[in-house]
Amino acid sequence: AIAGGALASAAIGQACRWIEPRHSNDGRLAARPGGGVRTSASGTAPLGLERGRDAILQIPSKVTGASLPLLVLLHGASSSGEAVLARLGAAPADAGVAVLAPDSRGATWDGVRDGFGPDVTFLDRALTSVFERVAVDPARLSVGGFSDGATYAISIGLINGDLFPRVVAFSPGFVVH
Repeated sequence: AIAGGALASAAIGQACRWIEPRHSNDGRLAARPGGGVRTSASGTAPLGLERGRDAILQIPSKVTGASLPLLVLLHGASSSGEAVLARLGAAPADAGVAVLAPDSRGATWDGVRDGFGPDVTFLDRALTSVFERVAVDPARLSVGGFSDGATYAISIGLINGDLFPRVVAFSPGFVVH
């Protein structure tokens, strides 16, 4: 097994090299929750930021006027925000948690393939939109995901630790840095 590994390494070693990211985004998000916002959104609906691949915002039915916890939920490869949100069922609403479930710009998140870029830009737009419509408690803001979404959540969460005090990751593969 060791000899086979050594031969394979020598044979394909050139194929395993560093590839420079195509995007120059460092993964930082500018959106931040602000004071004085009243929750004006309700139910479950797309944000309407882009045609095709957008983002879904789900607000619990019992909004008391207090700031809400927000979970930014990221899907796995070849999935969507709507699909990963459906997997949670009624749990977020029952717990009084708002959920933002964006779609990646492509089949998976940009950082997983070639560095941060359009997905970070879209996520920033989606968060800005949510922060304008929902009173979000900054101390209860989390990012999480499944598979490629978990990898992206850990990576974005670490880069934006001042925004996300918590990261929830189910089956991540690695950390993008």
